[in-house]
Amino acid sequence: MGGLLIQSGFEPDKRSCWLLEGFLFCLPGETLHRIRGRVSGLAGAGSRLGFDIINGDVLTSPNTRPWIEMQAAAGAPWIGTLDDPAGFLAGLGWRATLSQIGQPDANYDRWTGPVIPVTAPGLPHNWYVTARRA
Repeated sequence: MGGLLIQSGFEPDKRSCWLLEGFLFCLPGETLHRIRGRVSGLAGAGSRLGFDIINGDVLTSPNTRPWIEMQAAAGAPWIGTLDDPAGFLAGLGWRATLSQIGQPDANYDRWTGPVIPVTAPGLPHNWYVTARRA
């Protein structure tokens, strides 16, 4: 991945912005880790990263199971999860912030359900992750 970008004029020592939205939960865990590792290797100090990701509880919760089954039946099974996005990214030199639907910064008066704390353990989460490279 990095070779083609650099050959095309990408400069990894400069700030960049990376958006990985809407597809990471369809990839196996090892692929998720490889992608984030490669992005981290190409992102200079001050770079930004944004992605959405679910935790493992989304795959097993009775509340989200119908959605997971529908996605699988449609040929796009959700299999990629990350239970601690902020911790994972910290190990790669990023400072991450988590949000999710219903939170003040991701509501827009469309969410009518209860809003669970963004890091509540044992509950399904579909996080919006933003991060800045140290």
